[in-house]
Amino acid sequence: MWIRDIFFLHENPRKINIWSGFIIASPYLGPFMASFVVWGLTWRWVYWIYAILNYVGLLLIILFADETFFDRRLPANQQPAWRSRPMRLVGVERHGTYNVIESCCRPFVAIFKLPVLIITVFYIELRMDYWCQRNSSYVVSKILSFRRQTDRIPDLFARWYMRRHSGTMHPEARLYIIYFASGIVGLFILLLGQALEHTWHFMAVAVFDAAQLIGVNIISTAVNAYLGDAYPEALGEMDTWIVMGRTMGGFMATYIELPWVQSAGPGTALGAQAGITWAALVLVVILQVWGKSLRNWQGPIKIPGQM
Repeated sequence: MWIRDIFFLHENPRKINIWSGFIIASPYLGPFMASFVVWGLTWRWVYWIYAILNYVGLLLIILFADETFFDRRLPANQQPAWRSRPMRLVGVERHGTYNVIESCCRPFVAIFKLPVLIITVFYIELRMDYWCQRNSSYVVSKILSFRRQTDRIPDLFARWYMRRHSGTMHPEARLYIIYFASGIVGLFILLLGQALEHTWHFMAVAVFDAAQLIGVNIISTAVNAYLGDAYPEALGEMDTWIVMGRTMGGFMATYIELPWVQSAGPGTALGAQAGITWAALVLVVILQVWGKSLRNWQGPIKIPGQM
């Protein structure tokens, strides 16, 4: 939501890409940094440092942050004036556009929109099911160096598309880049499986794993940008379901990946996962062909009884 408040439309994908990249890299950075802490100190210091970082973040919020939620239907000159910053920080003073029941209903109203259901529950879970479990600290440097090269890809694509379509960009156009990214993801998952199956050099494993995660980052950016454009009135709810799909898909792989690799071998297991990645593109095609019609049919996200 704040990205769209600060940056122009054509800049949104790049900023989302940067934000998403840190989320995707975090499961790798955590064990990578924790291993150095355990090596030099004890495992308890891993949790102490984690707690300290959380308190530092809380302190920075108290010192510099402010309430960002406001009634976006009102122009700036009609917004009610703030009175007390401490009261805003604890949530006592706020622009009350929704009561508690309405706020609790919004995520469930959002998921009944078919485009949201298709792209978050089905596509994200199919695609994110496996990358979380290939969590190895030796790919951290590759992820960070390659990710910098992808920051501008969604931004450049948005500029190219708008030049070819008289400066317009409909939400479904955000999904085109997923075809390119899925090709990268599927190819390098396939190669990763062969590298593990035939015990290739560990640097080959690192490069293949990092490269497919770059594709995951591009896909995550495209999905965030698509849902943000399709339902700008419910950006928070869109992000909620994206995180839900990513989390459930990633952690569910714990119960699938290891037994599958042990029984069939990494070449077969990861080869099948590459096929699933490419097959999931059918859902993207459905959204690009019928997504606009579905959105027009179901309308924007509204709470029953609310204007």
